[in-house]
Amino acid sequence: MAGLVLSLFMTPVLAGAQNKGNLCSGANFNFNGQACNPPDPKKSAQSKVNRLIEAIVNILSIIVGIVAVVMIIIGGFRYTTSSGDSAKVTSARNTILYALVGLIIAVSAQLIVKLVLKRLAG
Repeated sequence: MAGLVLSLFMTPVLAGAQNKGNLCSGANFNFNGQACNPPDPKKSAQSKVNRLIEAIVNILSIIVGIVAVVMIIIGGFRYTTSSGDSAKVTSARNTILYALVGLIIAVSAQLIVKLVLKRLAG
């Protein structure tokens, strides 16, 4: 019984896949927003390079984010344990400030790279 029900639902799906092949080969028809023409090799290579650059930027952003959070925690710990010594307070405050500035620069760099890649691809 389950096989019969499953075959009733799978028949339209398989027929749709077969019809897509027929439409593409016969009339070069656009099926569900996907063009039937094979992709342009230049765009495919450019897309691969763009994805590689985006992956590298994402990995570097994650590393910078982790380092910035660790430095903020260290700065907060140093600030808490400074015992009112003005030199230690200033050093801890600078550590937190520089970590936040680094985090902002990393986020800005990621946005700029994504914008440039989008402009190059489009």
